Amino acid sequence: MARNSKALLAKAREDKQRRLRLELETLQKASEAAESDEERDAAQDALTEYYTARENEESQKGQIKDARQAARQAKREAGISVSKRRIQWTDGGRGLVPGISKRGKEFFAAAEGNLVKCNREIGRWETANPYDNVRGIKKGEILMVIGEHYMSDSKKEVVDVMVGPDIVKGVPAGALRPLE
Repeated sequence: MARNSKALLAKAREDKQRRLRLELETLQKASEAAESDEERDAAQDALTEYYTARENEESQKGQIKDARQAARQAKREAGISVSKRRIQWTDGGRGLVPGISKRGKEFFAAAEGNLVKCNREIGRWETANPYDNVRGIKKGEILMVIGEHYMSDSKKEVVDVMVGPDIVKGVPAGALRPLE
């Protein structure tokens, strides 16, 4: 079943209001154009009926709002969630779902002494210590990790690596992959 868009619902509300205005105008014109007492009474009865129907409609809307608010309050007092539905996970169930990342990233490839491959271009200025480095790292270069990973000033996990004879400090650990 397709859901109605907000624009469609707004147009429906506008159309309803326009039809109610037209009905009221025709009733008022009939009341003004009435020549005999019977016609005036009939027109006045129709106007009264129109106004009572609108008041009943408004009171029903108010009752529905009040009922929803009371139900929400009762759920809140009972400790039942009144917001979006939440999944209640069983023990170990969350770990079985593919694609859910675990808390805290671990960079196994960036362990000290490992040979790794860089999976993207890393410029000198992207490293944590750009002034200490003489060069950046090209995509596909083979590196040797020479230090433990640590947090940089930009809150990224970084490591120090050796590329040939050069040492590059502060390379993002997320850009390193194990050498296969």
